[in-house]
Amino acid sequence: MSLLHYQEKFKGLKPARSGGAARPHKMCMLLAVMDLIEQGQISENKIVFNDVLKAAFTKRFVAFQQNNDDNTPHNPFYYLSSSGFWHHKIKPGQEALYHSIKKSISNKKLKDSIEYAFLDKELFWLFNDPESRSVLISSLAENFDDISVFFEQWAREIGKSDKTIKNYLGALKGPISNWVFDADITHDGLLSIYSHSYFEQIANKTKQLKIFQQRNSKGNGMYNAALNIYSEFLADFTQVEVTEDIDQIMNDSSIKPTDKTRLVNTRLGQGEFRQRLIEYWHGCALTQYQNVRFLVASHIKPWRAADDHERLDVYNGILLLPNLDKAFDLGYISFSEKGLIQLSDMIESPKQLGIEETMKINLVSQHQDFMAYHREQVFRH
Repeated sequence: MSLLHYQEKFKGLKPARSGGAARPHKMCMLLAVMDLIEQGQISENKIVFNDVLKAAFTKRFVAFQQNNDDNTPHNPFYYLSSSGFWHHKIKPGQEALYHSIKKSISNKKLKDSIEYAFLDKELFWLFNDPESRSVLISSLAENFDDISVFFEQWAREIGKSDKTIKNYLGALKGPISNWVFDADITHDGLLSIYSHSYFEQIANKTKQLKIFQQRNSKGNGMYNAALNIYSEFLADFTQVEVTEDIDQIMNDSSIKPTDKTRLVNTRLGQGEFRQRLIEYWHGCALTQYQNVRFLVASHIKPWRAADDHERLDVYNGILLLPNLDKAFDLGYISFSEKGLIQLSDMIESPKQLGIEETMKINLVSQHQDFMAYHREQVFRH
């Protein structure tokens, strides 16, 4: 149940604010560490304050910084120690120098007094699991005032072109926001909303506005598509279904505590279910990429539609690279009875995702019912 614990920890980081805007330093440091773990540049629980870490921090920071924010990675590297999950290994004999950092922090003091930072053992393990990492990123995002950067990344991962993404963001930030404000539906910035249910309420009311209907008709449905895709992003990014499914497991008094752990791990694509998929597929089912640290284990017939036996059935599982998994999970790709890839008309730039029309996976008879369900109920025709 450690994932739930760290979700709450990440949501409660309480970043410093300047001029009313959240300073992104702590969140960017954690994102940088996750990026380096995903890239294989951090392989053990030792986070060294070096040029590689600073470059990864800067890459994230430039996307979120406000005008008066300084690029100071040494600040979060030190101050994250107050979180309870980020710790410092102090160099022998440098305790006094380390404790003096509170009065005056600098790159030199960090390097001279701290050998490396390290995470709670459980959290480092979660950072190494793609599915858990995704859940934690969504929790971290609640500290940002604008999560459009995450939306852009997500939209590219499902094959949307840069032009389409730009159009959607322009509509959400501009005309739609103006109509929503004028109608007094909400005065929150649409791109600062991370609650899927709240956004759905706003979107449903917005679609009833006369000006929205008129402009959407003239725009060939673009404004409606912008609301729908952002709602879809929030549902996926905040892992709405995953969180609800975990809550259901945890609140079910008929399930034994040991079985709850097993079911939660299965829902997250971890534990025994993930290991069995690794042993079956031996790598990405579509590309044969074999570094399992980068691969996501998920269900073919979705968790909510499956019974308890199907949820644990190895033939209802598929192992894919994260971008391919996302496209499959959201129904932008599926597979025929012979394993040939099927592309939805709604996926605009499949080649940017490394998807070719000639791709196929090896399906056996035990996969067929599960994949048929995916083609009929999940795939976007």
